[in-house]
Parts: sequence; structure tokens; C-alpha cells
Amino acid sequence: MSLRILLLLGLCLPAAAVAQTHCTGDETVYFNCQIRGSANVASLCGAGYDEARQEAGYLQYRFGPPGRPQLLYPAITTREAMLDKFTYSASRSRQYDRYDYALQFTNNGFVYSLQSHEDRRQGHLRPSASLRVLKLAGACAGRCAPAAPYATPKYTVVRLLQCANANAGEKLNPAPAAILRLLTSPGHGSANKY
Repeated sequence: MSLRILLLLGLCLPAAAVAQTHCTGDETVYFNCQIRGSANVASLCGAGYDEARQEAGYLQYRFGPPGRPQLLYPAITTREAMLDKFTYSASRSRQYDRYDYALQFTNNGFVYSLQSHEDRRQGHLRPSASLRVLKLAGACAGRCAPAAPYATPKYTVVRLLQCANANAGEKLNPAPAAILRLLTSPGHGSANKY
């Protein structure tokens, strides 16, 4: 009798929510953020990367409600359209207990920064992820070329969106860094930091 009750209860309980993404089944999901308090999803999708052949494939950022992205960056995913569009950085604390990874791009005077954090204090791994939207000021109001990697343009934080799913950026390290090396034109002075 109790076995029947347990089976019936199991049928009535909702299944765990599956994270929705803008990436298709044949793409790699590098970042997938369910925006906390919103129906929107921020995804970084890619395909075609082959390190042995030195083929970069593509990366594309998509934002909006599931199935209806409102922003695609870049809009076209050809190699020419991809060149020098993204920068990547990785850093850690002196104590090696916090790691931060960020992939950034500039679009219409705004900097979008997809961020993944690993906090390893007290011997536990606590991942978190966020999306920052920054407004560039002054001369960099258009597209700022990363020609001076240590120069910091002036900006203000417009939005800080937290991801409801802590593991949103777990694939932000190290794969995009390898892809971006192939998507940076020679002599560009890339701002990528490894």
C-alpha cells in the first residue's frame, strides 16, 4: 500500500526545470544564464571549432526570451564578421581561492561582459555567474578597438544581471580563449589576457 502512495506522489511532483538556452543541439553552450527575476536567457553559443585544423568556427551571443532572442551578436557568424569582436580575460586571487573569467564585446556603445566566478574558499567550490552591461563614455562611445590592452576606457554600469543558475559560465574557461586566439587578426594587439 505505501509503495502505491509513493509512486502516486512521484507522478504528481513537478520535474526539475531544464535550463533553457538559445543554442541549438549542434552548438556548444559556453555560457547560458537564466536571468534571475526574468524570463530572459543570455547564451553564448558556438560551433565549428577545431584546434587541430586551426579553425575557429564561430561564437554568437543571444539574449531574450527562450526561442525569441532579441539581440544576436554578431548578427552574422562568418569568420570575417567574427574577427576581433570579443575579448577574454581570466584572473585569480593571490591565495588561489577565487577565479574569475570574462568574455566581453562592444555593441552600439555598450560593453557586455559575461562573467563566471569560482569561489574556492573554505575548501568548497561555489560557482556564480553574471552579465554586466556597461555604457562607454567619451571617445570610446562607438567601437573601442583593444589596441591598448592595459588602457581602461571610462564607463558606467548600466545593468548587473545575476544568473539564477550558478553554473551558467562553467564552460567559459578555457575553450573561448582558444577560439578567440583564432578570431584575432594578426598584429591587432588583442586585449585577451591568459
